[in-house]
Amino acid sequence: MAMTWHRRLGRLAGILVSTVVIAWVVLMVAAAVAQETFIFPRWVIPASAWSGPVPSDAEVLTLDTEQGEVPAWFFAGQPDAGLIVFLHGNGVVIDRRVDLARQLVRSGWNVLLPEYRGYGRAHGSPSQAAITSDVTAFIAQVRARETVGDTLVLYGRSIGTTVAAVLAEDVQADALILQTPPAGIRQMAARYLVPGFMLRSPLDGEAALKALSTPVPTLVIEHGQDRLIPASHVACIAAAAGPHVRHITVGGTHNDYASGEDQRAVQAAVQQLLGELSPENEMTPDADRASPE
Repeated sequence: MAMTWHRRLGRLAGILVSTVVIAWVVLMVAAAVAQETFIFPRWVIPASAWSGPVPSDAEVLTLDTEQGEVPAWFFAGQPDAGLIVFLHGNGVVIDRRVDLARQLVRSGWNVLLPEYRGYGRAHGSPSQAAITSDVTAFIAQVRARETVGDTLVLYGRSIGTTVAAVLAEDVQADALILQTPPAGIRQMAARYLVPGFMLRSPLDGEAALKALSTPVPTLVIEHGQDRLIPASHVACIAAAAGPHVRHITVGGTHNDYASGEDQRAVQAAVQQLLGELSPENEMTPDADRASPE
């Protein structure tokens, strides 16, 4: 009887191990074939989110890429004011950030909203290489204008924070604003046992911040009830940002603020950073509701 039970247990253990191995292999195949679908889930965005007219106060900039045309919207601020580049999350399009752009313009800053390939009106397929290349080109276009000052701020939300961190060195950003930041896609994938070497778009914000030759002033904004981005990820980003970091926590889920007071706290923190960079360009907090990621 003992031998029979040992054999049954051994057979059961073998079946369990085989099942786990097969499941992991299936996961690896899915990660290899369809990882962009999960990293950039643009398919969840309804066409109504971007089928409306271009805002009348936005200037449309375009890039002709090997995959087709990619747009960005530019909102002009005061002459010689600096430039804020807002990099959105992976579940929205630039249309959802027009109110924020206008708020920043009211403070005097020029604002650029670049779209990601495959999102909204943009052709092509998103990837780390494509997005960083396009954003870099758009920044160069705008900074070549005599009416745009030298100061450059990269403001990212969610996955857009990783784009900001990866770009910061190459575009010589003067400051970073990172709201609800993951440590990186590489770290998120590790939670599901997907090895980093398989990722075509690792978007490792933590590593990029650590690699900065000169750390820049960085505002890290954590939402206290964020169930998508672990608090440990935000802590890693704050630690990697170096000595000039300010880390604040407000109430809210990943996509929303818990109250108007929490939103005003974020606006005040952003105002403080922008005022330190350029005292004449101070932003006036308002009660505009933040649109979800």
